[in-house]
Amino acid sequence: MQKLSARLVAGLREKARVTALVHDCSRWSLAPFLYIAMVRLGSRLVLGPRPRIVHFGDPLVAVLAPVCRLAGISTVVTVHGLDVTYPHPLYQLLLRIGDLGIDRYIAISREARDACLRRGISADRCALISPGVDIATSSDRLTRAALSRVLGLPDFAGPVLLTVGRLVPRKGVAWFVENVLPGLVARQPALMYVVVGDGPDRERIKAATERVGCARHVALVGRVQEDVLRLCHASADLFIMPNVPTEHDVEGFGLVAVEAAAAGLPVVASNLEGIRDAIQHEKNGLLVPPRESAVFREVILRYIEDEPARLELGRRAADFTRVTYGWDRMTARYIEEYERAMRSLADRLEK
Repeated sequence: MQKLSARLVAGLREKARVTALVHDCSRWSLAPFLYIAMVRLGSRLVLGPRPRIVHFGDPLVAVLAPVCRLAGISTVVTVHGLDVTYPHPLYQLLLRIGDLGIDRYIAISREARDACLRRGISADRCALISPGVDIATSSDRLTRAALSRVLGLPDFAGPVLLTVGRLVPRKGVAWFVENVLPGLVARQPALMYVVVGDGPDRERIKAATERVGCARHVALVGRVQEDVLRLCHASADLFIMPNVPTEHDVEGFGLVAVEAAAAGLPVVASNLEGIRDAIQHEKNGLLVPPRESAVFREVILRYIEDEPARLELGRRAADFTRVTYGWDRMTARYIEEYERAMRSLADRLEK
């Protein structure tokens, strides 16, 4: 969500005058932020220049949208998934208030768009625009030995699997460790599973590695800088995204999988929710039924043990991703939706 907003603002500033108001503090400071945003918006309405359109980065901050509508300003909001489905009654009330002033919803995946439709938002107000992705270049590629030194791990003697993301239950890392990893290690005793990211599920994952006797095959490395992440992409054999269905929590898109594919790293991911928009089967990765441990294990072992097939899949993934995804393409689509929102406002004012 943060990367999408940052890259969108940067792209729009190349084409128009943009004022960005960013909330980069804790959720507890959201109320003061909304107050400041209200004051800033009010000053622009009174003193100018008046904005032609206001874009909200997620539905919660769009609680200010009715003010924009009263002032005759077009509004657009980006929805990611959980920011629509989070069930807290007060949160849902704020979403209903915001909906009174929103002209266009932009969903990052079909799953997020379906969540909007289930809320009763009409299909003609909902567009689908996938996030862009940074395209890796060959100059970013270093050696596997360099990765082991950077992460403070012994040299990798066997296949390396990589997962990147916030460690929460829906990411399925604990499930993967318990249900898939032991079978992989039995066949590939030198295999290493590198998990990049942090979150509330970290201790549960760690406990799972010990429970199944695979602790020395799992490296929970926490958050890393972008240059280290590129090194992870360049050094791993497969990228694994083993998401599992989780009540009230969905994967909005799966940008980390697209980033891996862009780097030429073959992706094996659950055929679930927004991941289906990020990964197109056999084009930039492989989709596997969620929670099907035997299928996950079979697909992973096949590509670990067949290097030509793995390298070919990686080449196809990188080529497809470069053509299909990109921040410039995403920015152009947002501008199209802004124009639609402004035409909608003009039509409404005429009536």
